Amino acid sequence: MRRVAQPLFGLALYAWLFQAAVAEGVAQRSLPDLVLNLARLQDAAARGDAEAGALQMRMLSNVSAELMKADPLRLPDAPSLRAAIIYVLSGGRPSDVEVLLRATPDSEPLRWILRGAVQFATGEKAEALKTLTPFKPETLPASIGGRVALAMAALLPEGETVEKARLLEFAARQMPGTLVEEAALRRLAILAAAQDDPLQFQKTAERYVWRYSASLYAGGLMKDYVAQIVIFEAKHKPISRLAFEVLMNRLPAMQRCQAYLGVARQATSLGLADLALYASTRARRLAVQGSAEWSEATLYDAAILITGPDYDIARDLLREVNGSQLDAQGKAMLSSVETLAARMHADFDSAPAQKSAPDSRVLPLEQQVLSDKVSKAVAAADTMLQGLTP
Repeated sequence: MRRVAQPLFGLALYAWLFQAAVAEGVAQRSLPDLVLNLARLQDAAARGDAEAGALQMRMLSNVSAELMKADPLRLPDAPSLRAAIIYVLSGGRPSDVEVLLRATPDSEPLRWILRGAVQFATGEKAEALKTLTPFKPETLPASIGGRVALAMAALLPEGETVEKARLLEFAARQMPGTLVEEAALRRLAILAAAQDDPLQFQKTAERYVWRYSASLYAGGLMKDYVAQIVIFEAKHKPISRLAFEVLMNRLPAMQRCQAYLGVARQATSLGLADLALYASTRARRLAVQGSAEWSEATLYDAAILITGPDYDIARDLLREVNGSQLDAQGKAMLSSVETLAARMHADFDSAPAQKSAPDSRVLPLEQQVLSDKVSKAVAAADTMLQGLTP
């Protein structure tokens, strides 16, 4: 009950915070106050508040306007510098803090952290890492320590996986319930995948879904998760079906359906028949009969079964597919499967002595070519397997 009520309360709270900060005629708030409200909106978006997600862009603009008013002759105080660091590391425009940087003496440590944040945001990775390395996130104020750790983890070379993981874990634990934790957990899952560690990948993905399944940014991780499930299967390092089901059961039915469809699509393209059939069957159970999702899942079922002993079942499934609901690649796949089914049916009818359905292990060359076209059609539908996006 608490988890359900929180977003409803958050919606009213963050809408009020935004209105208090930007509504015309309301007294101007300080830069730290504005940035605090921005952070609260972003944290609410990480917990699934769509209105907060929409408001944060306007709040970023409001903070930007406040920064542009900064007096270049006035030395900024520590709270303003911390607010500027948070702003830049929260998607703010790096150029907005140039006045603060010029007005801050080199002897102020926060100036260099702000400079490193600007370099990070502008893509100067080597310079940013050099600037930020002297600062240990553990020694920084809580409001910026987690954000700096998140940035430093992204800046480290690919080979430094242990230090990357340590920084991400620190960021997640330093700022629980925030966008920083949400982003850190996403990156930990991707890091485990890059290390080819299915157990750690599954554990981190479960941890993320347990805390942030409603996040406005969860879709990105779920796409990576789906792709990685198939990759591990292809490498003969499968994630257990039970662990997969536990994670799926924490998602809403529609999200589960889409995840299963993603696995079925990519598994079919790689010829991973068991995984593809497992996923497409579950997608069919979750989809509304006659819907686009139903047609897509049914097509994958048919594509897998058509070249095996369940040929007749596959032909029946093909009749349930509504081709008008498929995208261009789905239509191409349907055409290939139907052509293959017709050719196999003709060959079967021309050999009356053969009483059993065709066996995929003894397909004639032409049929094997058509079967290959099925996989190619699906592969073209999704390029996720080309690599995960950090």
